[in-house]
Amino acid sequence: TGSIGYPLYENQIASQTLVVEGAVQKKVQNKIQEATFFIQNPLPAVTLSVDSVKTETVEVKTMPYHIMAGAFRSEQNARKAYNQLIKDGYNAR
Repeated sequence: TGSIGYPLYENQIASQTLVVEGAVQKKVQNKIQEATFFIQNPLPAVTLSVDSVKTETVEVKTMPYHIMAGAFRSEQNARKAYNQLIKDGYNAR
């Protein structure tokens, strides 16, 4: 009886799973619909006019920055990462 009953049991579980998944999906869709809204009277668009005759020179200052990356168990792995950064053209220290 186990060889006959088990496939029926599996089918029942699969169908119940589909029912639950459908219910969950329906709840999710309802939440999405509740979260969707439209502004009835939005603010008017802003228009700007720019004087194209004026030009201004802006000096760009580059600030040094540092990126620290990595947490290594061994110094050998840290060295591998360091060498790869150097190979990729970074000024690694």
